[in-house]
Amino acid sequence: MKTTLRILLLSAMALPAVSCLRDPLSETNANLVLKAEVESIVVPADTPGVDVQEKTIQFTCNRSWSAFFEPEAPWISLSVAEFENIARTEEPASVTLSFTNNEDRLQERSTNLVISTADGNIRIPVRQGKQVPYITLSTPARVEDISCMEETSLVKFGSNIAWKAAVEEGATAQVTLDKTSGKGDGEIAVRFAENQDVDVEPEAVLVLDGSEAGLETLVKVYFKQGQARPYIKWISTDQLYASSFAGSIDLEFKTNSTWEAALTEAVDGITLAATAGTKEDHTLKVNIGDFFGLDNTRSAGIRLSLASGETATLTLTQKASALFLDFVAGNQPFTQDIPYSTPVTAQTDYTLSCGGKDYPFTFYAPKSGYTYYNNADGKTCGIMYNQGDWILLPGVEGKSLKTVRVYTSNMGSSANKGFGLRDTPSGSNLASQYVSAHEAWATLTLKSPEQGKAYYLVSLNNTAYFSRLSLEYE
Repeated sequence: MKTTLRILLLSAMALPAVSCLRDPLSETNANLVLKAEVESIVVPADTPGVDVQEKTIQFTCNRSWSAFFEPEAPWISLSVAEFENIARTEEPASVTLSFTNNEDRLQERSTNLVISTADGNIRIPVRQGKQVPYITLSTPARVEDISCMEETSLVKFGSNIAWKAAVEEGATAQVTLDKTSGKGDGEIAVRFAENQDVDVEPEAVLVLDGSEAGLETLVKVYFKQGQARPYIKWISTDQLYASSFAGSIDLEFKTNSTWEAALTEAVDGITLAATAGTKEDHTLKVNIGDFFGLDNTRSAGIRLSLASGETATLTLTQKASALFLDFVAGNQPFTQDIPYSTPVTAQTDYTLSCGGKDYPFTFYAPKSGYTYYNNADGKTCGIMYNQGDWILLPGVEGKSLKTVRVYTSNMGSSANKGFGLRDTPSGSNLASQYVSAHEAWATLTLKSPEQGKAYYLVSLNNTAYFSRLSLEYE
């Protein structure tokens, strides 16, 4: 079992006095035996991948002995398998020397290992070489299997010096490095951007430079990236358009070829703004029409394709969020017709049918207002002819009324048309708006609507005529 050697630090004058305790058996052991298997010890400045070098020597001695360095060598530590030997016979022993790396490029290090007894000693010269800078690749110096897609290649190497890394000028590949400097062993991730050119194999050279630490030769790694293959892929994922109202959405994709686009099946109200394009295009606009009801959905598959046969498909789903009424266009939303040119003198209950579901819808016009009015231009007006007329809008379980949009109608008057939302017909306005233009939308938005509650749409003057109504819920 190894024990750490107690090192005797001796000056030239003190050495004879403190070299070792007198061996009590030396008088009977007349002949000193002290010999080592080596005449000198030489190690390099360092060894790749090793922080501490070790060198073990064996020797034979038939006396008590000690070992130390002269001159002192703080860059070496000693361990021994046996500290003393006082046997009458020759006994083998071993000493292990542990060397720290020598980072001096100009000068080697030297000392003597002294094995001393009371009757004599031996000196073994010890020398460690000056540093020889190196950068040694442990991965190939030429890599030609980089794919055309985004890819990362790892360059690993051993080193005993500080180094810098860079991409050599003139590279045709788009390359980034995760680190550009370091010291000692290293690993660099070389990231290649996608090659979109089907006719070019981009190249790049990684340069490892240790010249500031004395390395005379640059270490280089050569890369070649493969030609692009035709591809097309969606960057956008499946999309949800959560609104009943018309709009559009831009879907993002990537390709390196001329492409075509189509719906996988015809869907009313969903169309593509373009059906073909080039590799310079990165988005496809999809136009979406009105689609009313609550939680009703319609979906369209959108397929991109290349002449080479590659395709990419995603699904666009529109989820309805609003009820819509057009009183002039045949009263179709209601389960029973609302009569035209008929005064409403009492509360009248109807049923609105939308998206396969029925909702209560109540009119009240006590001042001989009209549900509809026929004039010279035909059916042009909804209800609420007089101030105070109202409609009780549907309260929908699990949902809150967010916004009411009212489309004004022309009864020959240029006065402002005023609309309000209230908790009760005669209560204060929760939201209100006057619109001076004919055939324009008035928008009333509730700030904190209650879930499942029915609200009143009230006429704020005697000219609040309208013909269309949309109710958006959330």
